[in-house]
Amino acid sequence: MGIEFLRMVLIFMIMILHTLGKGGVLDNLVPLSATYDTAWFLEILSYPSGVVFGLIAGYVGYDHDHRISDAVYIWLTVLFYTIAGSVVFFIIMPETITREAITNMLFPVMSESYWYVSAYIGVFFFMNGINYAVKNMPKFEVGVMFVAALALFSILPIFSYTDVFALRLGCSILSIGSFYFFGACMKRFGLLEKYSSKVLLLVFFACILFTWGFKIVGESVMGFDEANPERFNRLLAYYSPPILIAGMCLLVMFSRMNIKGFMVKIIKAAAPLAFGVYLLNAQPMVFRYLMANRFKTYATYGPAKMAACVILAALCLYLIGTAVDAIRNLIFGLLGIKQRLRAVEEYLWKKKMS
Repeated sequence: MGIEFLRMVLIFMIMILHTLGKGGVLDNLVPLSATYDTAWFLEILSYPSGVVFGLIAGYVGYDHDHRISDAVYIWLTVLFYTIAGSVVFFIIMPETITREAITNMLFPVMSESYWYVSAYIGVFFFMNGINYAVKNMPKFEVGVMFVAALALFSILPIFSYTDVFALRLGCSILSIGSFYFFGACMKRFGLLEKYSSKVLLLVFFACILFTWGFKIVGESVMGFDEANPERFNRLLAYYSPPILIAGMCLLVMFSRMNIKGFMVKIIKAAAPLAFGVYLLNAQPMVFRYLMANRFKTYATYGPAKMAACVILAALCLYLIGTAVDAIRNLIFGLLGIKQRLRAVEEYLWKKKMS
C-alpha cells in the first residue's frame, strides 16, 4: 500500500512539473527574484518523480514475471487517450485536424508523445532477463554491474559536456532501463534498508537542497546569463546523482509505510487510475492547446501565492485526470480488455508449447 500511495504522490509531483514547465511559469519568471527561487524549489522538489517510477518497476517487478499482455494493455490505454482525446478536439476545434495531429493520434511513438511510456515499453521486453541476471548472478558481479551503471549512466553524464550515451536528461530507454536495474538491485541487496525513515527523509531534502542550491547560488554569485539560462541546470536530470539518491530514499520510505483502515480503500481505488492522470495531461492535443502557457500569470505573483496556485492547479489536474480515467477503466472493464488479452496470451502460449 505504501508503494501504491507513492505512485499517487509521484503523479501529483508530475502535475506540478507540467504546471511549472509546459504551463509557462518557469519561462516567465523574473530571474533571481523570490518567486523565481520558490518556483525552482518546487520544480526540483518534484523532479525525483521521473526516476522513482523506474525504480518502483524494478523494485516491485523483481519478484514477478512480466507478461506481454500487460504491455499490450498499457499501449491500448495510451491509444484510448490519443484517439479519444484527438477526436474530441477535432469535433470542437476542426482547425486542429492536420496530418501531424492524425499521426500523433495513431502513432504516438513516432511523434515522441508519452516519452516515458515509449521508453518503458522498450525496456519491458528485457525486464524478465534483467530480473534473472540480478537474482542468479553472484552478488559481487551484480554489484560490479550496479557500480558500472551508476558511473556510466548517472555520474559521468553530469561532468560530460556532450550526451555521450544519448540519455536525454534521463528521458530515454537506456535511462529507464538503468532505473529498473537499480530498483531490482535495491530489492536484492536491501539498499538503504538499514537507515531509519528519519535519516532517509533528511537525505532526501539534503539532495533537493543541494540541487536547488547549486542552481540558485551559482546564478546569484556568477550572475544570471540570459544567453545561457541553463548554465547551472547541470544537476537537473533524472539520472543526476542527487535526484537518483532522493528517489531511492522516497521508495524505501514509502515501502515501509503501514497504511490501515479507510486509507487502504482509497488507495486501492485511486492508485490504479494514477497512470491515466498522466496520460490525459500529456495527451498531445491537451498539452498543446490546454496546457501550453496556461499558468504563466502565476509567474507574476509573490512566492507564497505562486506556490499555492501551482499546487492547487496540480491538484485540480490530478482530480480531473482521476475522474476521466475512472470512466476509461469502467469502459475497459465492461469490455473485459485485460481478461481477453490474458486469454489470448495463454492460448498462444499453450499452442506454442503443444
